[in-house]
Amino acid sequence: MKNYLILVIILNIFIGGHDVMAAELFTREQLVPSIVHLKQERIKQVEISGEQVEFWYKKRNAKEPQPLYEYPSGTGFLTVSNNKTLFLITAGHVAVDMTSSAWVILKGDDGKPTRLNLSDFGDFKKHVPWFYHPEADVAILPLNPSPELIKNHLAGHFLPLSLIPKARSAPPRDAPLTVIGFPLGLGSQADFSPLTKQTYSASDLLSLKRADNNILSTFFVLEDPSIGGYSGGPVFDISIYKLGAMTTTGDGTKLFGIIHGTVSDETGGKLAAVTPSFYISDTIRLFQEKNK
Repeated sequence: MKNYLILVIILNIFIGGHDVMAAELFTREQLVPSIVHLKQERIKQVEISGEQVEFWYKKRNAKEPQPLYEYPSGTGFLTVSNNKTLFLITAGHVAVDMTSSAWVILKGDDGKPTRLNLSDFGDFKKHVPWFYHPEADVAILPLNPSPELIKNHLAGHFLPLSLIPKARSAPPRDAPLTVIGFPLGLGSQADFSPLTKQTYSASDLLSLKRADNNILSTFFVLEDPSIGGYSGGPVFDISIYKLGAMTTTGDGTKLFGIIHGTVSDETGGKLAAVTPSFYISDTIRLFQEKNK
């Protein structure tokens, strides 16, 4: 009965009731409901003599020490595949910090943030089954929310997976790209308003070492730098172009990748490295093969 209810509800799970069989054109505003802010509260850890220990402090006149908290965070997005499997997708280096108590902040019906726990999206109370790509900075999480959660909070928040190209390629350098996310956590507090940033690709595909683990991977680079909190944020070509009073459309909105981080050097030059979308498709393929 539960599966039947989910299938009924999922008919309206795409953003704004968007007709995904048409040209699949989404404006920035239509993409916003799929974007989520991921945030974890934890006691800060420091390394002493090669071991990770919790950081506690004691004020001069206090009787007991207090934990020092830190809040690793990032951006993710919600998507649904053709077989109606629901996924949360983000960067691997963001996912590794997110436990079942992590906050998933998304747009509420009133435009205010709705804060859920990651454990609300499935039976994740003991272990969050993030699935990581072996090479790229990508993590996916298959979701199994209750029909009530879908109806009350998640309907209209999922992008069709068909927006993610499978081809091993970078976006055209002349195509304006839109990054969506929560730099420094902005846009996830009193009002829900993830920030959008327009930029262009500065490269074709190239090999770089990941900033989080030094594994060699494939990226493309943006003309502008990223900011902390944008990690995991999707990079779109919305395929809607404006020139003065004229508006033209391309061949459909595409998600070309997710933000990995900033490439910089001592001269102050900075660019953003993006994990290409074919790695997302590959991660989902590997997950499906493992779970046949």
